[in-house]
Amino acid sequence: MPYGYYQFLRLIVTGYAGYVSYVYFTRGPRQWGWVFGTVALLYNPVFLVTMSKEFHTVVNLAVAGLMIFEFYKLRDIEQPPASVSEVKEEPKTAPPLRNATHSEKTSGGLFRVVFPPLLALAIGVGIIAAMTYVNSRPSDEASEVTNAESSPAEFPAEASAPLPLDELPTAATSSDDAGLNEAIPTVGAFTDKVDAAARQFTEVLKAEGMIGAETYSKNCQNAAQQSSDILQTDYCTAFDMAALLIDQGVTSESGLPQNEYFKSRASALDGDYARFTQASQNRTELIWQEVKSALAPAMYEPGI
Repeated sequence: MPYGYYQFLRLIVTGYAGYVSYVYFTRGPRQWGWVFGTVALLYNPVFLVTMSKEFHTVVNLAVAGLMIFEFYKLRDIEQPPASVSEVKEEPKTAPPLRNATHSEKTSGGLFRVVFPPLLALAIGVGIIAAMTYVNSRPSDEASEVTNAESSPAEFPAEASAPLPLDELPTAATSSDDAGLNEAIPTVGAFTDKVDAAARQFTEVLKAEGMIGAETYSKNCQNAAQQSSDILQTDYCTAFDMAALLIDQGVTSESGLPQNEYFKSRASALDGDYARFTQASQNRTELIWQEVKSALAPAMYEPGI
């Protein structure tokens, strides 16, 4: 049940308690006025202190039931009681008329008491349900967009094997400032490059271990510095991030210290994009998310 429902019901109960307290103070008996006045004053602080929905459900129902009972009983004292002299002077036909009036008030009194709170609760629940539905829609749409952007199925990698380091494509333009400002051609090219780097790391790790991965990473960094293609820097960054991800998983399970080279690379990844003036500030975060997605199946393979 939405939390706003309990807040709305709390206001209903507090208002009823205050009104009944006022009626008893003005018409008596006053001790009941003190009782319901105390409920009206203390119910809100107790609500804020306990913050328990179960507690408020029980108390709301109990107090609301008591409010209805008291309203039903108070209808009998809406008119001041007749004096003794008036009772003595009544004709003999007065009791049936009084009984008829009393029965008329009895038949409509409970409805007059029950209808306002039920109507208020129905309207409040409808408003809260509408607000809950409206507030839930942006989060659903955002999750759908996030899943669509992060799903590997949206941008499938090419079937070819990852390219060796010396065969990575470089930009056709010269390494001047205009070349350094080159944007990503497509999201698919970016994703393919990152996935290829993650797969390349797993192959190097299986064949040569972390020592071979260090050597490959250093050669990759040297080649990236000579190129103006930002995708080649993405490739090297993804390779290092894959090494960090695997190394963290291994060291957390075995208790061994982390690889110092890749540990130092973790703090230098953002600096690799300093020369690309149009590089996105969250570019490394995007690469990190894609690397984790690409390595998820390989994390459960033996030898990784």
